[in-house]
Amino acid sequence: ITLGAIVDGRHGGKALARLAASAAWLARPVELPGSRPLEFDARSGIGLELLAWPRRHVVKCLVNYHPADPLELRLAQEQRLAELADATARLERELLIEVICSGPGRAVDTRTTPTVLRRLYHLGLKPAWWKLESQDDDSWREIAEIVAAHDPLCRGALLLGLDASEEQVARSFDIAARHPVCRGFAIGRTIFGAPVRDWLAGAIDDSTAVA
Repeated sequence: ITLGAIVDGRHGGKALARLAASAAWLARPVELPGSRPLEFDARSGIGLELLAWPRRHVVKCLVNYHPADPLELRLAQEQRLAELADATARLERELLIEVICSGPGRAVDTRTTPTVLRRLYHLGLKPAWWKLESQDDDSWREIAEIVAAHDPLCRGALLLGLDASEEQVARSFDIAARHPVCRGFAIGRTIFGAPVRDWLAGAIDDSTAVA
């Protein structure tokens, strides 16, 4: 079992520094939160930003991407991902691409995420990791086949939570655990989402939020 965390370097700098001194697996986001099309949260270009990172830090990038998006939007997203993939390859950094297909007005079925992965592999993108939404058995099987066919060296996928309830996440775990391509999970808001909302609303104090 490997323990790790995905930590933002700008807002989570203190936590990142503490974790960097440990053997924990670490990934850091580069996307500008909420951007669609994708933009990078980099002050002076993504390549220069990554140069300052320790080499063992995994580069994590979230993209809100759906196969039915307008062509112009899809091309803009793909161009940004290609730019990031080139920078990480040149700088010998591992890349984790987080794909979120669901969202307002975006219908998702068994084929949606596999279709996106097949498209990104077709473009030559080969991230070390994927981070994916909850899937059913058929989707995980297809994802495994796509990854094996296009990049046998891929480390696999992490399951994300998307602020789902513990019960929903437990069901997702039960399904994902049957598929070796899913190597673990990165669950944040399911754990701390409600306490954070209560704390921001002034309903609980600091010590209650931490507990």
